[in-house]
Amino acid sequence: MSDLIKIPLCGCTKWLRLSALAAALALAACEESAEVSSEAYLESALSQYQAGQVRASIIELKNALQQDPSNAEARLLLGRIYAESGDGASAVKELTRAQELGIEETRVALHLARAFLRTGRPAEALDMLDRAQITEDINPGAVDTLRASAFATLGDFAKAEESFRNALTVEPDNVRAIAGLGSVLILLRRLDEAEAQASRALELDPESVPALEINAELRLAQGRFEEAEGHLQKLVDKIPDIVSNLVRLAYTQIA
Repeated sequence: MSDLIKIPLCGCTKWLRLSALAAALALAACEESAEVSSEAYLESALSQYQAGQVRASIIELKNALQQDPSNAEARLLLGRIYAESGDGASAVKELTRAQELGIEETRVALHLARAFLRTGRPAEALDMLDRAQITEDINPGAVDTLRASAFATLGDFAKAEESFRNALTVEPDNVRAIAGLGSVLILLRRLDEAEAQASRALELDPESVPALEINAELRLAQGRFEEAEGHLQKLVDKIPDIVSNLVRLAYTQIA
């Protein structure tokens, strides 16, 4: 006779059912945890972004998307940050994906217009601006500012200057418009006027990307490479992946 212990069939079946139920509950708990973690990362990223901590915000958004690649709001914010920071190619990618995941075009349009400008596509930027929806979290002069940047990229500096000044009529402390106007004045070789705009941008928001960009651009135009290096180093510290800033920084160090 066999020495093996015989387990009643009914007991074995009951044990298997309980094991299957436990596994299903564990899987559901993991899925719920992942979803909550993605939203928590997004909330943290938004707080970091509002506090001006751009790098930290990007890290949190990447964590959110690692947990849930279909988190459309995380892709929208990441695309917005990339567009504002100068990484146009990454911005187009994230904003397009956000739209594919269900974000309305009117919410994406303004940021996508900025991304198109960053990638040298001003005509597409102007088209996007016609579709943009002005909401409470968008500065009133934002559309005029982006239109002006598009005109400047197209080489129409008169229209660009006019649009920047229109934006500043609506919102005098719009740092992006101030910096943009300064850039146009540099291109027109009106460096004294550009100096006033660069100083104003630094006065209003000394650590912002537009203020640092216009001051770096002006110092390069003036041949003041050591000062330009300081502004560019801050830009690289904020967003280390922008190739144009890395190249300009290297130039100031060997000039």
